Amino acid sequence: MKKIFHVLLFLALVLSACSISVSSPGPLPPATSDAPPNPQECGYQWANKDLPELSKSFQGFIQRLQPEAQANAYAFGENCMLADGSIGGFSAMETDFNITLRAHDLTTLLSNRATIKRLSIFI
Repeated sequence: MKKIFHVLLFLALVLSACSISVSSPGPLPPATSDAPPNPQECGYQWANKDLPELSKSFQGFIQRLQPEAQANAYAFGENCMLADGSIGGFSAMETDFNITLRAHDLTTLLSNRATIKRLSIFI
């Protein structure tokens, strides 16, 4: 029984490898970063970078849910510090979103499932 299982497993692997319906993924686009091409020239330092365009659109979306709300977005990553102390570029590692909502009562805000659902769809 064990031998039959191994034979069937082997045949399944061979047939799945020969399938023509599975295609290889296309080449990935080059990573976008304004860091210099030679990383050996850098000393890396944690940094934040404001994202004004994303913050503006995010703020507009959040204010449609609650007009007095505040929201912004920023990138967290690393600055490339060159030997002369200048910043050679920034490489983002993540994007963070901050939201400040006004609430007279926290239980009322959290019980408003529609608002929470709309926020989760955006994020």
